[in-house]
Amino acid sequence: RPGSARMLAPHLEGPFLAPTRVGAHRAEHLREPSTDAVDRLIELLAPALVTLAPELPGAISATRRIRRSGALVAAGHTEADAGTARTAIAAGAGLLTHAPNAMRGIETRRATALVGYLRHPRARISVIADGVHVDPEVLGLLADAAGTRLIAVSDATAPAGAPAGTFRLEGRRVRSDGRRAELADGTLAGSARGLGGAPATLLRAGVSASRAVAAATVAPRRLLGLPWRLLPGDPADITILDTALRPQATVVGGVLAYAAPELPDELRAALS
Repeated sequence: RPGSARMLAPHLEGPFLAPTRVGAHRAEHLREPSTDAVDRLIELLAPALVTLAPELPGAISATRRIRRSGALVAAGHTEADAGTARTAIAAGAGLLTHAPNAMRGIETRRATALVGYLRHPRARISVIADGVHVDPEVLGLLADAAGTRLIAVSDATAPAGAPAGTFRLEGRRVRSDGRRAELADGTLAGSARGLGGAPATLLRAGVSASRAVAAATVAPRRLLGLPWRLLPGDPADITILDTALRPQATVVGGVLAYAAPELPDELRAALS
């Protein structure tokens, strides 16, 4: 209906993930990226992006196959080292999914995928800027290292935008307090927050306002090969932020979908 969210081409985070870095995914659903499995997923779901663990058998070949289909490829939920990361980047996996979650961090005697992606001049780094998944000091460090290559993502699951309560994820109960979503054992189960709060979270982590907004807007558009700004004929999907980068209004397809109580009346009228 007018003003409601629209489904875009999906990001498939799995099933080609490392069993030791499964996070909230169900281990029994994991698969190796065989030619048949990759072709089937592409045929059924026509994804825009696929995240896989590049160290899995067949993952580099799968990366090239997915790229030939027109979809993007990211590395994530991985035990890969920096060498494997560089091989994956060369094959077309130019994005690291929600660093540094579900992967090894910076280690003394082992260069990890995180290091490999951070040091590659063309690789992009996505982070979950929800104030829960990554400590602000770590978030600031990642932002400094990635620069304009930083992309803010939501990792939103069913609780996002909903009141606190209990939800379902792959058949399991997820508890949410409106900020943190987790399984019964405390494992984070995606995020209970949407992308709207990401710029403010980055700002609190010491990132400049312009870079914080760009990480949630310009950077993902460039990843997808889109112009950095909206052009005539584009969907009129706009979020208006205040000076603290907090969402004040959302327009979906040219229709006002959300307005904060403190939104000035004249601006509300102009958007309605």
